[in-house]
Order: sequence, then structure tokens, then C-alpha cells
Amino acid sequence: MARDDPPQAYSAQPTVRISEMEYPMLSAQIFAMQMTERLGGLSALELSFTDWINAPDGSAGYGATGSDQPLQLGEPISVYSGEVTGPQEIFSGVITAVESEVGPDQSPAVTILAEDLLFGARRQKRSRLFEDISPKDIVEEIAGDHRLSAQVRDGLDQPVKNWAQMAETDLSFLRRVLARVDADLQLVGTELQVGPIARDERASIELEFPETLIRARITADLADQYAEASISAMDIDGGAMVLGSVSEGEMGPGEGALAKDILTEKLAPYKDHIRHHEPQNQDWVDAMARTAFGKNARGFVTAEGTALGNSEIRVGSWLILLGTNPMFANQYNVVEAVHRFDRENGYMTDFTAQCAYFGGAA
Repeated sequence: MARDDPPQAYSAQPTVRISEMEYPMLSAQIFAMQMTERLGGLSALELSFTDWINAPDGSAGYGATGSDQPLQLGEPISVYSGEVTGPQEIFSGVITAVESEVGPDQSPAVTILAEDLLFGARRQKRSRLFEDISPKDIVEEIAGDHRLSAQVRDGLDQPVKNWAQMAETDLSFLRRVLARVDADLQLVGTELQVGPIARDERASIELEFPETLIRARITADLADQYAEASISAMDIDGGAMVLGSVSEGEMGPGEGALAKDILTEKLAPYKDHIRHHEPQNQDWVDAMARTAFGKNARGFVTAEGTALGNSEIRVGSWLILLGTNPMFANQYNVVEAVHRFDRENGYMTDFTAQCAYFGGAA
């Protein structure tokens, strides 16, 4: 639940729709689920069913058999979880693999593997040149190539330049372009949502140990942090060396002391220099240095944990973690989420989240 929401009737059992049709009997046979999403898009689903049916006439046999059964390769599939009155979609994609399993100590099982609709972008490899175009324009064009709509947040209309896609899949090219501007993509249904990492919250969820937060391990680590990032490249216009050096970037949610402040006060203001071999201009190397600094700084404090199953914990959601050591009670940006279900533990959500701030050092 999001903050301040009233409690709702809750079901741990996920439900499934195939080709937009509900299959209550099939949903009841689910004994394991795992849906994984990370920065960079392309959610993946593994869903296991008991593959044995006792018919009303007393006969019994495999359930997932014949051409009329729904677990078919290439079929659209959606999975829902959460409140009984309004279950939330946590996955939408296509079935890419089906496997059957039998053994002496288990009931027959059938498992399907699925990927979201970025599957096509993962498979389509091209070489082409995008001339005088922004990251926003590239996102919209590639989304259109795969019959997806695009929602691009502010801040990605620069830089306007030439971009070469060289024997890359559309997805890997998109990831490379967005990494240059510290942005991420996630697919929601058929809408490709793109924006700067950690700048805008997808949802805000409060987790408190030991009620909704089951476990957490939170680490503040200075080992790879630095106080300044710089990038050098050859000037694309005049041929001289250009240098971009920054000590700021997109920090994301939270409050407290930044790693750069602790380094400067307690150790030394270490710098990281990246030599870039591709010719650029001054504005571009400044932006790339800012991207590098922000990405590094956000990894200062990392929280890995498990919560009671919550469909709102997704990549880009902000988590308020409470009930931990007060030094680590802060707001974190989710960079990986795993929604899982089994009949022993019910519905759980594992997460990895980051914060650029260490509250106890403030």
C-alpha cells in the first residue's frame, strides 16, 4: 500500500489472464511465481502450475495438454496481485517458453516463461544512423517501430546530435543512449515510460519492520565513491581537448550527508577521471560527467530487502524504510524488484534500492 491508504482485503494468490481472458481454475493451480524487473527494462516472468486435474467424472490426467489449453507459446499473458477488490497488474507480456516436469516426489508441473513486450526490441538487430535527433526522439521512433506508445518525461530533449546504431538490438541501443543521459526505460502495458533515473517517483511506499518490511540489509559504502567526476574528449569542432568536471548530479530521494561530503571531511576529495575516445563538445562532456557522478553517488547506500507482497514496489518507486537502525531510516529509489509467490511463504516482494544520502552522518 502507498502511504495513508486504508487497509484493504488482500489475496496472496496471483491471478492470470491469457489473451485477456480470465482462467480461475488455472490461477488456482499456480504454486510458484517470480517476476523480475531491473533498470534497463524487459521484465521476465516464471510461472509454475500443478499439471494434474481430477475431473468431475472421476478421471484424472494432465491439464496442460491439447491445442485448446491456454498455455501456448506466443500467447499474451498478464499476471495480477494485491487487493481483492482491485488487483494490480504486475506483468504483461508474451509466453516465450513452456516446460513440463515430472518426478517421484512431486506432482506433475508445467512452467511458462514470459517476457514483456520489449521482447521484440530485444530480438531486432539493426545498423542505422539517427541524424540531428534527441534521446526523446529516438525513444519515440523505436517505440513506434514496435507498436508501443511512448511517455517521455522532461529533460531528454537534449542533446540533439547524430547517433549510430551499429549491429545492436533496438533495446541495447536504447539502453546505451539513455545511459548517456542518466535515464531509464520501463514498459507498462504497451506504454514505454522513459525518464531521468531517481528524479521522479513512480510510487511512494512506506515499509516498517517488522510489519510490512520482513528483512533488510542496508550498507553505506565509501569504497567506490568519489567527490568529483571528470571526462575528457577531443572537441568535435576544433580538435582541442575538452574537459568536463562536476561534483553534482541527480541524487534522487533521501536526506543526510552525501558521500562526497564525508570523503572531503574525513579522508580526501577523491576524483574519478574517464577518458572518452569519441569526439564531443563541451556541453556534452559536462552532461556525461554529471551522469557519471550521479550514478556513482546514488549507489552510496544500498538496501536489499524483502517486504510483504506489494504490487506498487517497482523500479522507480521510492521506499521509506522505517524500523531499521535510525542511521539508515531514509527514502530509497528502487532499482530492482522481484515479485514472488509460493504456497509456503505466500506473496513477497524482494527489492534493491539506493540512496545517495546517509542520514546518520547528517
